[in-house]
Amino acid sequence: MGNEGRGGDAFRKGTSFGAAAFVIRPHVFSSSTRLLKRIQLPYPNLLYVISDPTWHARHHLKVRAVLRAQAQTDARAAFEFFRWADRQWCYRHAPEVFDEMLSLLGRTRLHDPARRVMRLMIHRRMRRGTQQFAHLMLSYSRAGKLRSAMRVLQLMQKDGVRRVVEALEMIGVMLQNGCPPDKITYYTVMGFLCKEKRVAEVRGLLGRMMNDAGLFPDQVTYNMLIHVFAKHGHADEALEFLRELEGKRFRVDEVGYSAVVHSFCLNGRMAEAKEIVGEMISKECHPDVVTYSAVVDGFCRIEEIDQARKMMKHMLEFSLY
Repeated sequence: MGNEGRGGDAFRKGTSFGAAAFVIRPHVFSSSTRLLKRIQLPYPNLLYVISDPTWHARHHLKVRAVLRAQAQTDARAAFEFFRWADRQWCYRHAPEVFDEMLSLLGRTRLHDPARRVMRLMIHRRMRRGTQQFAHLMLSYSRAGKLRSAMRVLQLMQKDGVRRVVEALEMIGVMLQNGCPPDKITYYTVMGFLCKEKRVAEVRGLLGRMMNDAGLFPDQVTYNMLIHVFAKHGHADEALEFLRELEGKRFRVDEVGYSAVVHSFCLNGRMAEAKEIVGEMISKECHPDVVTYSAVVDGFCRIEEIDQARKMMKHMLEFSLY
């Protein structure tokens, strides 16, 4: 027998509690009446029906169906019903009900209820994946809270959803729901890709950013890529995007060059680092204390102390200390 014969996706026995136990008890009857009158659920005899111990057998009144019906007119009231149902004796929402509630809230600007649903899932150690985080991110985006939407990606990473493919799926979900990601969203996902040195996929995402969202890479985009690749020790990839930035006739400042120099130094590739420093000087983009400090540190790492002293002298000559 399928789930519907046992109360459907809203009910479980054992660790997830039984369906038949979801009955309005006398001590909660008055508060239940007030709530149901206030949210005006679309079924006029709902109070009578769910007071019946066999109400779970009426398939069209399962919790998910009630949520869907109520959300058509008032998503906040649907959330209140979600909370009320979850407080009933010997009943807990099944994962599918959480998914339904998040999906409905993701179509609205009600980010706070969506956040509370997600926190309840975390508290109960329920499975969470791309779709759940995407719905939360959508509600923040629709409310214009882009910074908070970005934090969802960080939360997703901390929560164990670490695969980059899932972050890419999130962008697809946002596009399908008519809420195209902004540049910050793309930059965040590109940061995940840069960390894993997935250059081809970074370029693919740059293409999607232009074709799907009409957002064109600018100097900020390339600077971000250079810095993230360099930060994670991928010097060749950082240099590749620096050359591309130069090819588009954007100005590369000492900060961009220094990031590449630092990355080469971390890898002990001092010849390449010195070459970049020489190139900076020839282009009248004078190295700063950060650049020289990276080179000095690089020489010390490979125990070339004499070279480190020479770089220190250069710093003193240019009053960089």
